[in-house]
Amino acid sequence: MSIYDSSTIGTAGNLIRFNDDTGTPYYRMRSRTPSRRELREFEAVLPEGSGINDTTSYIGKMYMVLEGTMYPDDENGFHEGREALRRLASLEVSQDDANSDNGYVLYKWDENVGKQLPVKVLYADMSENTRFGIKQPFRLLCKIKYPAIQSQQVKTQTLGISTVGQLGGLQIPAAVSMSIPSTTGGTTYFPMTFPVVIGGTTSEGQTAVTNDGDLDTWPTIVIYGPVSKPKITNVTSGEFMELDINLASSSDSAIIAYDQDSLSVVASGVNVYGKLTTGSSLFKIKPGNNDLTFTGATLGVGSQAIINWRDSWPLS
Repeated sequence: MSIYDSSTIGTAGNLIRFNDDTGTPYYRMRSRTPSRRELREFEAVLPEGSGINDTTSYIGKMYMVLEGTMYPDDENGFHEGREALRRLASLEVSQDDANSDNGYVLYKWDENVGKQLPVKVLYADMSENTRFGIKQPFRLLCKIKYPAIQSQQVKTQTLGISTVGQLGGLQIPAAVSMSIPSTTGGTTYFPMTFPVVIGGTTSEGQTAVTNDGDLDTWPTIVIYGPVSKPKITNVTSGEFMELDINLASSSDSAIIAYDQDSLSVVASGVNVYGKLTTGSSLFKIKPGNNDLTFTGATLGVGSQAIINWRDSWPLS
């Protein structure tokens, strides 16, 4: 059972290891219990509300209690271990940690695969009781941002092109005027403004992106040029994301990253969220196989989209 295996909570500089006999003090995990009780950050009377029962913030609709026993080698180890628990539960310390998400840190354990859950440790309950000597029980009250367990491993899939137009996916610079001889004599000119990406408009077909979990999960998508009006389609769900932008070369990229409480759509360092076309949706990767395609109004050689995601499971 994973509760008997080694697990960690916190960040590199503020970390507690459970069931790890290589260090001291030894923190033995005894139980972990998720609950659906809502934790309120604060209460306030709202101008148009019915009173104190209306709250401005329900941050974390679940919490988890981690219970264990600390086994120090001596009295100094007891004090050091208790200080470590208090430091882990200090919001001032955790929120000032560059590796935490506003105080949320990762609780990591193994359960057939490595899993993790972002939690915020609000309180370390550890009394001094002569019944137990220096071997004292403790409880960590942890607020949960959203009840979804994720894999520690990030999965990656690349969507690239396999066919391009007869110009080989070249990008034509603005200074070049271009024409193609007509088959009936004379010259045929392109009715377009340069620079523009010339190439194929198809992807290499449907590529399977597999979520081995039981919950929908959020992807991060990185698109590399040359491509104009790039579009990622989840054929399985019928949803798509399309950006009305032009990534002129392979050094140009767009990054689409989002989850339950954050969103970033950036191209070459510029916010392009407003460039999402009508009908676009920030879709999730559903459990099982998701067939994705990468297309564009024009695609050049080397253009690709990289999909990153973590498998996801329900907490309870």
